[in-house]
Amino acid sequence: MIKINDLPRGTVERIVSDIVLETLRGKELDDRWFRIQYFEQGIGLAPFDIAIARLLAEHYPLVPLVEVGAGMGQLSALVAVNGHPSWAIERDSVRLDMAHAVRAAIVRRFPQVQGHYSVVGDSFPNRTGYLVKNAVVCSSFIPYAIPDEQFDAILDALAPARGLIVAVRSFLVPERLSSLKNSWDYEPVLMDMLRTRGWGEPETVYEWRHPEYRFQPDKIVWLRRSQ
Repeated sequence: MIKINDLPRGTVERIVSDIVLETLRGKELDDRWFRIQYFEQGIGLAPFDIAIARLLAEHYPLVPLVEVGAGMGQLSALVAVNGHPSWAIERDSVRLDMAHAVRAAIVRRFPQVQGHYSVVGDSFPNRTGYLVKNAVVCSSFIPYAIPDEQFDAILDALAPARGLIVAVRSFLVPERLSSLKNSWDYEPVLMDMLRTRGWGEPETVYEWRHPEYRFQPDKIVWLRRSQ
């Protein structure tokens, strides 16, 4: 387990976590996710955010990140500070407002990120599908099932990406598979659907089998194009 508040003060990871937490402190937290998973736990980054950012730094230095369903965009903020171009894409207006607030706070502390760290209000891939070409796409905690046609369109739109990072229990689920939402049984089904679209075998980035900071058990995996 990565303990966020045990990270050394002065490191980029700890600074970004503290900035995001302070931004939460100054907002009305109508969004339950922000309040319970982050603010009440005293963290601005989740353990898996740290793990993903470290993976990108090691395997994809300076490669763009496109975060779909970004929430408040804390992962996009962290990788931007690490030097990656990043786009936090979010369609929910409350979460989008928080993502803009986080970006403003990060830019004040790290003005050098202003030109390569963006927050976009959109339902992927409407106006943002072009961003994935040669980028790494991350999409993890999506709390609802979506229409089958929309699900298939999203998976197809990921094809030009260089890498894909997903949470195996809580990634996008089509309505035809809604019974598998937040189930470990979804992992083999999801991986099969991704393989048929040219993605390789998954490699584990971060896994937790018991709740951490109120995040329910899940596994973050990384896939590369196989064709």
